[in-house]
Amino acid sequence: ETVNMTWTNASTVGGPNGERKTFYITSNAVRGLRSVTSITVNGNSKTFGVYGVDTGKDWYWLPGTRWITQDPQAAPLSPSDTLTLAGTLSHAATKWCQGYALLRWPENPLGMIGVGSTAFNGYAGAGITTAPPWQISYLAMHLGWFRQTRVLQVNGKSAFHEVARAFGKFYVDGMLHPRKPILYFGDYGVPMQDKIGLITTWERFIAAKNPPVALTQDISAAATSFTINCKVATQGCINVAGSGGAVWKIDNEYIRTCGRSSGTNTTTYTVCPGGRGYWGTKAEPHTTASVVNAEWRLMGDVLSGHTYPNLWVNALATYHDVNGSLGSGLEAYRRAVGMGTGMELRATDQRYALLPRVEPYNLKVITAPGQAEIHYEAPFLAACRYAVTATTFSSPDDAGDELDRGGPRTRRVVLAPLAPGTYSYRVTCGTGRVMGTFTVP
Repeated sequence: ETVNMTWTNASTVGGPNGERKTFYITSNAVRGLRSVTSITVNGNSKTFGVYGVDTGKDWYWLPGTRWITQDPQAAPLSPSDTLTLAGTLSHAATKWCQGYALLRWPENPLGMIGVGSTAFNGYAGAGITTAPPWQISYLAMHLGWFRQTRVLQVNGKSAFHEVARAFGKFYVDGMLHPRKPILYFGDYGVPMQDKIGLITTWERFIAAKNPPVALTQDISAAATSFTINCKVATQGCINVAGSGGAVWKIDNEYIRTCGRSSGTNTTTYTVCPGGRGYWGTKAEPHTTASVVNAEWRLMGDVLSGHTYPNLWVNALATYHDVNGSLGSGLEAYRRAVGMGTGMELRATDQRYALLPRVEPYNLKVITAPGQAEIHYEAPFLAACRYAVTATTFSSPDDAGDELDRGGPRTRRVVLAPLAPGTYSYRVTCGTGRVMGTFTVP
């Protein structure tokens, strides 16, 4: 299938802007580049080659992907430039088992799944593209569920295991980051691209959705409203909903707001009843020099039913055994739950009520002549039970199994002396159990 793509600053958010060097193909989303026949700028032909293979070219592309990127040493195209591409498309190379279902980009450390809508919207003036947060959470829940249940085995491995683990890190690190960027999943848009291209750092992710704002005047500890120095949903300003209960952090105080009104260049937020000193903080006066952070951008904080926070908390529940760069999935899940309310409502509304598996995870067995070590992460601080046999377990009853020491969740059990041979083991934490075998040389 042929592709003829034109990028201009007026036709798409992702067009030339004096900063961007990577451009995304927006047609035929399920197909990737098969060949490139020409690339022109303002009608002038440019040289091109395969990314990571060729050198000395003006532009580069990679088979199976949906982007072209400029020579890093070249000056970026200006807003008045017109970029065109001609080539052919084929079905994108998507190797689920290797985790390639994530967007294949020159650099994608956050594990972005797409590039977002390129249609002009409230953020388009800032060159930001977004994707619906509920759709991303649905995808995260499904991938996490596939991984946990080990469905669709291919050559003995779950087809979705690696891509789900990579996507899970996006949720885990997004919650454990000091600025908690995962909380920006409200506001109807998760940032995917900024003016440069695909967002590859949390700092750019935060800047896209939480640019600096300030109070226009000092407020007292009893004030029931405050005004920020920009109009929401305009370029360079955050977009925090007026209803649903957003939570702000001003200095060290959390403030929950329930209404807003916009002026020409300002926005005033109304504090909810009881919204000062929220989440156990102390109501304090603030000044125009105070640090303002839209900490909880979501539509409310209820963790039951079809609410934005409940959707991504459910996603986190499926990644409890994934370790991100900033900590474990279980830690991320517990922090998220600690910031929400209404989990008791799941008793009557179980549409989205996923919980982490209560079982040991990240379990591995290390063997050496005469001994073995079982390493695992416990789901709680209480002791777990373990047992090893040179035959098979005659009963599922673990009442006679040994207890580990409990305490820290990272645990190690040393088994020695052991004669050479194959052994069966089981580790039980609460109602969760992991079983397997190992061989001592």
